[in-house]
Amino acid sequence: MKRSSSIYFLSVILLLGLFTLAVSGDKTATRRTVTGQLTCIDCALSMKGDARGQCQTYGHEAGLVAQDGKIYTFVRNDRSRQLREHGTYTGKTVTVKGTIFTKANRIDVESFTVAGQKMEWCSKCSAMGPDHQHK
Repeated sequence: MKRSSSIYFLSVILLLGLFTLAVSGDKTATRRTVTGQLTCIDCALSMKGDARGQCQTYGHEAGLVAQDGKIYTFVRNDRSRQLREHGTYTGKTVTVKGTIFTKANRIDVESFTVAGQKMEWCSKCSAMGPDHQHK
């Protein structure tokens, strides 16, 4: 019994290590711009019949369905908060500029444009917002 527990534990550690290495070793991370529709990934998959998402129970997972069909999620930080909050821009076409980690299909958002309004990070306000001047 002790031996099987040890093997299981080592297997879990090995898998976690491989996953971390695969994601952190993403040498294909590039800064670029992607345009697509902002949606809840689980809702979209459930409507197609491919998944059994329970967004009402566990919350929505915002993502960007790019024009080429790829699905991206966002690195969770203050710059992506408005995109991740369900309802704010859901269903809208959004152009996102940032670093894309291709192995994880995640975007570290720098700025985004929706409905013709560009939202950029203001280090003085510590928030995303439209172009503005400080007095």
